[in-house]
Amino acid sequence: MATLTTDTYTSNNTWTCPAGVTSVSVQCWGGGGAGGDDDGLIAAGGGGGGAYSIKTITVTPTTGYTVVVGSGGTKVSGDNQTGGTGGDSYFNTTGTILAKGGSGGSYGVGYTVASGGAAASGVGDTKYSGGDAGDQGAGTEAYYGGSGGGGAGTAANGTKGQISGVGKSQGGAGGSTLGGDGGDGCLLTGGAPTEAEDGSVRGGGGGGNAGSGVDSGAGGRGEVRITYTVISDSASPSLSPSFSPSFSPSLSPSFSPVSPTIGPSFSPSYSPSASLSPSFSPSLSSSLSPSLSPSLSPSPSPSLSPSVSPSPLRPEQHYSQRRYVTLLNRSIRN
Repeated sequence: MATLTTDTYTSNNTWTCPAGVTSVSVQCWGGGGAGGDDDGLIAAGGGGGGAYSIKTITVTPTTGYTVVVGSGGTKVSGDNQTGGTGGDSYFNTTGTILAKGGSGGSYGVGYTVASGGAAASGVGDTKYSGGDAGDQGAGTEAYYGGSGGGGAGTAANGTKGQISGVGKSQGGAGGSTLGGDGGDGCLLTGGAPTEAEDGSVRGGGGGGNAGSGVDSGAGGRGEVRITYTVISDSASPSLSPSFSPSFSPSLSPSFSPVSPTIGPSFSPSYSPSASLSPSFSPSLSSSLSPSLSPSLSPSPSPSLSPSVSPSPLRPEQHYSQRRYVTLLNRSIRN
């Protein structure tokens, strides 16, 4: 799953590129300038607003990158002082992406109005300038400190600080979307002066001072935002089948074929009668033997056991034997 992530920095740091990220969109706002302090006669001017830059940058996973956030200009107190300049903001190096800070407000007769951070001096794909500071009061408005310029936004320049003839000078509005507003200038009216206002975060310029015993307004800090897309591992389903069929047949038939022993283990004990004459021809015996042997051979049958012995001759078998001998003797005499 893709997740859009933005890391926001309000002070200097190191950003380490996450694994799998190769491109980032970086936004930078420069710091706003601080307002100046008066010279005892003429109110001082406010500070300029910070600029804005955005750029798409190629990065390397697991690499650390420098992040510098421009601080707001330092406010001042006491006569005849120029407000601090807003710091520049950048990512990696000043040549990679850069947003300029606003100038600090000055003082004295004929002082120069503080300018906002210039887009032309920054680095980025899209850039906007901070607003210039408002003029210090003159004539009946001589005791109105100048207001700060608005910080640049993501879609427009910051606006110039204004002077109000009714109360106090009003700070310039920040540029549309996220630009910081400029601070109002100090007001001195027959009594204790009011404090000049600080500029808002993301580059608002601070208001200028107009009397003793009070400080000028500080500039608003800058900012750096790094936006990128992270691809989560959970986007890839893990298919790990847990079913592993294991088939182990338990039936192992053991077949031992029975080999019947069929052999001539049946040996008949029948033999010719001893009453045969000695003149009995061997050729006759030879001729009779083949016919007798097959008839006496047992039929192959698995049920026969080698231990079977022939049963004794029945009476009718004895009669046939005697008749056979009688006929044989007659044949010899003839």
